[in-house]
This record gives sequence, C-alpha cells and structure tokens, in this order.
Amino acid sequence: MLDNRIKIYLRSKGGLSYGWGHVIRSLTLANYLYTSNKSVELHCAVEGDNIINEFMLKQKVPFHCMNAGVSIKDEERHLKGIEPDVIVVDMLKVPMGLLSIYRRYCQKLIIFNDLGLDYEIGDIIINPQLLSSYPVQRNGKKYLNGIDYFVLSERVQKAASQHRDISFKAESLLIVMGGCINLQIFEKIIQVIEGILCLNLKIFFILGYEYNFNLSHYRCLESGGVKFITGTDNIGEWMAMSDMAFASSGYVKYELAAIGVPSVLVSIIEHQEELAKCFVEKGQCAEYVGDIRYLDIEKLTVTIKRLVNDHEKRKEMSINGRLLIDCKALKRIENEMVLDIR
Repeated sequence: MLDNRIKIYLRSKGGLSYGWGHVIRSLTLANYLYTSNKSVELHCAVEGDNIINEFMLKQKVPFHCMNAGVSIKDEERHLKGIEPDVIVVDMLKVPMGLLSIYRRYCQKLIIFNDLGLDYEIGDIIINPQLLSSYPVQRNGKKYLNGIDYFVLSERVQKAASQHRDISFKAESLLIVMGGCINLQIFEKIIQVIEGILCLNLKIFFILGYEYNFNLSHYRCLESGGVKFITGTDNIGEWMAMSDMAFASSGYVKYELAAIGVPSVLVSIIEHQEELAKCFVEKGQCAEYVGDIRYLDIEKLTVTIKRLVNDHEKRKEMSINGRLLIDCKALKRIENEMVLDIR
C-alpha cells in the first residue's frame, strides 16, 4: 500500500529577516494533507534559522530542517533519497538553479508565486494574491490565479464561519505584523500605541514567533490596556475577538478579511506596498497608509482613530472582507497536486 502513495515534497523558507508567512502556509498545507489524504506520503523541508527549526520540530508533521543558505548540492542529495512525484515550493523568489534541480526530480513542480513573477520552469504556478496583473501564460504551464487559491488555516476558517457584530465604536484593536517582528518595526508600532492610548482600547499586540528585542522594557504599557502575545497558534481566535486591526500587508491581511476584521494596513518591506494597494483597491475591506519605516506616525494614528469611530466604514469593510474569500483553497490545491499522477 505504501508503495502506491503519491510522494509530495513541500519546501519552504523563513526567518526573522525573511518572514514566516511561507513557512506557516507550507505547514498549513502539510497539516491538511496529513489529515485528509491517506494516499499521499509527505516529505516536508524548511530552510531557516534555529528558531524556525525548533518551531517546526514541534509540529505533528515531520519536517527536515536545513540551515539558511543550504547548498543546492546538499538539497539534491536529500531529494535523491525521496524521489518525489510532486514538489511544492513556497518561497518569496525561487532561484532558477534550484528550480532546475526540482524539475529533474519530480513529475509535477508546483510554485507558490505571491509576487506574480514569470517563472520559466514549473508545471503549476499558483498566484494566490490580488495583483495588478498576473504572469503571461506560457505553453505547457497551468496558472492558478487569484484568491480562490489563498490558503487559510483551519483555525482561521473556523473563526471566519462565526457570526460577527460590528460595535458602534471599536473597543479592541489587534496589532499583528506577521509571524515575526524586528526592533525597527516594533519601535515604530510602540510610537503608534502611545499615540492611541487616549482611546482606552484593549490592544492585543501579537509579536509572532520571533523577535530581536527585550520585551520587558515595554511591559509598562500593559497598564494602559496593551497585551503582548508571543508565539500564538490561535491567530484566528484573536482576530475574531477584535473590533478592528492594525496590520502589515503580508498574508495576514487575507486572514483578517476572511474573518471580517476592518483593518488599517502598512507595509514593512518593499514588495508589500504594491500587494497592499491592489488588495485595498479590489477588496475594499481595509485602508492602506504606507510603509511604516518612513511613515509619519501622526498620520497613522489619525487614520486608526478615525476608523475606531466610523461604524459604517467598519461595517462595510467587514462585509466586503467576508465576501472576498471562500476558504476552499486547500481542497482546490490538493486536487491539482494529485491530478494525473500515476
């Protein structure tokens, strides 16, 4: 029986400087396949720092952990021992040399492509975000474009299915910048928090799984209603209990939309700006302010304060967000993985 299973190799990369979004999506997909499809034999690999590796080793699905900068030769040796039928690669930009190796070792090569890049190698290109334009189709490739293919975890899907009331005045604010946060961004957000303490909001600040500062220096803010949350797997629950959000423009903006959380968005790295603008224009469920690294903090606090008191705007954003995503991406992607294999 085992010999008849389809071998799938899931490959991702993450870390403090790279972000955790690709790792979490790969883990979500792995958990889904592990639970739902017994005809699949999973082999998962992640490239990252020690904290990423420690996190992945705690998961129910086994992951092969590789140090950041792993050589192509080392990975090729690992692939030879697996002989996968399908390779799914989830990185921001995949080097062509690596794609050439992957092409050699599988029947079907699937690439997550959040930036809409033009990959010359690959069988299925998943472009899961709202983009101003998608890659020009090449012969022999299949393109899965748009948010029908945006992966949401089981917990986020559960939160998205719950009824949601929009309070007349927002009383709670979720702050989330993704799976990790560095000191530069953190210090900017602290300035924002100090500028909105007068609103007497409950502020849930999710720091993610990795950060590079001493949190004890900022515990004094807890007396003002700020709750710091580290390393949580319950992101959906925190979103569901928040009236609105202040968030980065990474994957988290789609999770907030699915749950119906009105949001003020910033970018924290260059490529997020274009993604945020497309999301806001087409989704109509959030407001984008700019790159927080260069942003006037007063402008940002004014935007948050305005949305706190704008019941109709928050209601409209919430409805639009929940209409945006149907939470069925995992099943669609699973079907494409196993189609025509053997």
